[in-house]
Amino acid sequence: MRTKILIVDDDDDLRTALHMRLETKGYAVHAVKNAKEAQIYLGGATPDLMFIDVMMPGMNGIELCLWIRGQAATKNTPFIQMSALGDEVTMQDSMEMGSIDYITKPIDFSKLFENPLISCLRISC
Repeated sequence: MRTKILIVDDDDDLRTALHMRLETKGYAVHAVKNAKEAQIYLGGATPDLMFIDVMMPGMNGIELCLWIRGQAATKNTPFIQMSALGDEVTMQDSMEMGSIDYITKPIDFSKLFENPLISCLRISC
C-alpha cells in the first residue's frame, strides 16, 4: 500500500509542484488549498503524513494543527509545516504544535527527499 500524504497550502504553484514531485516518488497524494478543505478531507481519511502551510487565509496552519491534534483519528498523524517565514518564533510555535519538521519556502526539493523523515515513510521503516 502506498504512503498517503495530504498537502494543505493556499499557493497553487507550490501545491501543484509538491503534489507532482511526491506522486513521482510513489506517494498517494491529496492536496487542498485551505484548512477548511483539510478538515473536510480529514473527516473521511487519515493520511500517513501531512504538509501544512503556516500562513493561510482563514484558519492558519498552526490553528489547523491544533485542530488535528484534537481529533481522535489524526491526533498522532505526523505533519511537517512549511512557510516563507524562517524566524525562530514561528518555527518554535510549529514545533510546539507537534510538527516533526519545519521547511522554509521556497522548497529545495532535492533536500526534501534526502530528509530521513520522508524517505522512512516511503520505505515503511
